[in-house]
Amino acid sequence: VSFQHFSLSPNQRWRTDLAFNWVSDREYFEDLGTNLATSSQTFLEQSGSLSYSGDNFYLLTRAQRFQTVDSRLPGTSRPYERLPQIFLTTTLPERNLRINANTTAEIVNFHRADSVTGQRWDLRPTINFPYRSASGFIVPQAVVRYTGYALSGRQAGVNESPSRLVPTFSLDSGLFFDRQMSFGSRQVTQTLEPRLYYLFTPFNR
Repeated sequence: VSFQHFSLSPNQRWRTDLAFNWVSDREYFEDLGTNLATSSQTFLEQSGSLSYSGDNFYLLTRAQRFQTVDSRLPGTSRPYERLPQIFLTTTLPERNLRINANTTAEIVNFHRADSVTGQRWDLRPTINFPYRSASGFIVPQAVVRYTGYALSGRQAGVNESPSRLVPTFSLDSGLFFDRQMSFGSRQVTQTLEPRLYYLFTPFNR
């Protein structure tokens, strides 16, 4: 069985995606596959998602699992299920010579039989202060990324709430040089655009 569905709302802000694939025989693809990529399939996706595109943000909710074609595979060799996943990102427009802020956030509940399971939070706020003109630009930017887990099923004495906090600083700059010149009987514009980009993320153990 294979079912695929996609739909958009009239204003194209809401989007729905559904995928359901299932086989009853673990040797189905080996017997009927017409190429190596098909005959070697091990997992079949079964998922559904609903997303919304706002004026300055994007929101996605998803549930995803997989059928393991070979039921003899142990749980630790199977992919994790995302039940559910919620993702949000803001897309505020950039303003010149102003402080601009955006953020990306995600929470996922991971599940798999006979394995460590739990939730993961991932948050990534960003701020920058761009200067852009006809002759060049310079954009300093700072990002802080926090990732945290709430796990279960780990060995005794092992941290079930690991987390990390990673800052990143970048500086993007460039200049624009234009001049008019002739190429035979044609007038053309020659441009030179040197660019310097610096990125620093401290080493995190």
